[in-house]
Amino acid sequence: MTYGQVAVAAGSPGAARGVGSAMAANPLPVIIPCHRVVGAGGALTGYSGAGGIDSKRWLLELEANVVSGE
Repeated sequence: MTYGQVAVAAGSPGAARGVGSAMAANPLPVIIPCHRVVGAGGALTGYSGAGGIDSKRWLLELEANVVSGE
């Protein structure tokens, strides 16, 4: 999902930046995987975890490999 899609689902269609702020404050990133939320058009943006966007990319690639069985 994109930040905008999460905002719409939460009932606040104009709050994509607010969603990003909420994700940055996520105390349970393993349980609530905020790295899966992407920017408009699929851009990898807004990851405040250690390593930033590189870590977000790594996590997504890791999950894709696990799902595909590689």
